[in-house]
Amino acid sequence: ESKVVTGHSAAVSVIVLSPGASHCISAGVDGEIKVWEANTWTESGTVSAHSQAVTCMLLSPDARVLVSASLDGSMKLWNWATLQLLRTLEGH
Repeated sequence: ESKVVTGHSAAVSVIVLSPGASHCISAGVDGEIKVWEANTWTESGTVSAHSQAVTCMLLSPDARVLVSASLDGSMKLWNWATLQLLRTLEGH
């Protein structure tokens, strides 16, 4: 069964699945990162991550850190559990 999930104000550019497939993390041209409960497809978190499109995103092997990169020239490290910004690296 397919389902259309809405939430981003522009196109989705990257999707990451959490270990165990309990969550789906999406990022888009709108610069936002959203977390979705995979079993219900309800949004469980969102953060205005970047000022331009998110082009790349990955979850660390231990599932503690989410890394995002953007056309704004920054790479950001996030606490996966809280979506709290840990560090910003500029000039990429």
